[in-house]
Amino acid sequence: MITKSQNARIVDERFLNIKWVNVAFRGGQAAITAVVGGQVQVIMDTAPVLLPQIRGGRIRAIAVSTLNLIRRAPDIPTNAEQGFSGFESTS
Repeated sequence: MITKSQNARIVDERFLNIKWVNVAFRGGQAAITAVVGGQVQVIMDTAPVLLPQIRGGRIRAIAVSTLNLIRRAPDIPTNAEQGFSGFESTS
């Protein structure tokens, strides 16, 4: 089964012309720990999971994958605002 974040990664590969290496974790917290600890460089997850880490300065948001800014984090740009228009992924 492909998860929403795996699907978004596949689409990102096509739009950005890059190749991701998928690293499986047993839950979002383990993945966040790996990003904060420097074992992996990128994480894709939902805003409720990542916003506390972003607000705490432990990870940096590049963009949200929705077409519009999200109310809880209007300072994080959309993919389109970052130059990657035509891509949307919502949970």
